[in-house]
Amino acid sequence: MPELINREALELMLEGIVRNVTNAKMKHLEYEIELLKRAKSIKPVMSVEEAAGYACKSVHTIRQWAKNGIVPYFREGKNIYFNTDDINDYLTKIRFASQEEIDIEAESRIKKLSTNRKHNDKIRTKQH
Repeated sequence: MPELINREALELMLEGIVRNVTNAKMKHLEYEIELLKRAKSIKPVMSVEEAAGYACKSVHTIRQWAKNGIVPYFREGKNIYFNTDDINDYLTKIRFASQEEIDIEAESRIKKLSTNRKHNDKIRTKQH
């Protein structure tokens, strides 16, 4: 027969659960606060040097992006500036697919090729 848990043990267990949940929520809130602090510190317009640091690229690369029209920019005298949103837009466009996405795409293409092959075989059979 299962042993009954006394009230004191049950209260201790519940305190532990509440403490764990509270700690997890606190860590999540601290993480969200850190994200908000970072977002608040990001400038809407950046110099070439700031854009390079933000995008983790070299100054040369950022200048090439501007020269080749990859990322819109504007000039003030000899200085080049970028909108942070434009840098973000470009960085999110160069996203690489995950292995799972690659596998799904490969399966889809194989299925399509298989279907096309069966269709072509039927056409050839009818022609002969």
